[in-house]
Amino acid sequence: MKKNQAPRLLEAMQKAADLSGDTFLAEIPGKEKDLFFNLAFADPTTGKSYPKITPQTFSFNAQEGMCLDCQGIGSVYGCSLLEQKEVEGASISQLLSSLILYDRNVSLLIQSYFEDIGIDIYTPIYALTAEEKQILFQGTNQTISLKEGGKIRWQGSDIILAVAA
Repeated sequence: MKKNQAPRLLEAMQKAADLSGDTFLAEIPGKEKDLFFNLAFADPTTGKSYPKITPQTFSFNAQEGMCLDCQGIGSVYGCSLLEQKEVEGASISQLLSSLILYDRNVSLLIQSYFEDIGIDIYTPIYALTAEEKQILFQGTNQTISLKEGGKIRWQGSDIILAVAA
């Protein structure tokens, strides 16, 4: 391509993008395959669109650039308890007693919390709904009031494992 042809080619590409919703094919003489251009940052096979690439896209210090699994730290800690044979038929009560060394008062407090939010701690983990598993492992923002005064909120068993690590 000659230097003086570049502005005209750029203009033609912009016009094609404007007319086609930011996606177009360009035929290259002498080439077998056409070139596909997508100015909308969308995957043509899935239709998924991506935001424009900026320096923040690659920075773990920016929400747009950090990995959602590791929160920008670079490592993911934990394990899938449900894949462990020992945990398969365990109840919430059994799981929590194996994770926490607590006294009877703490045990009653946890039992009371789960009862108040409508989850039976003697239900096997495999029988819990997806929402109940989410609450068990990741916690919930729901607080309950204690008879003795005060409020508590379950932060999830994942935080217990994280603190122990």
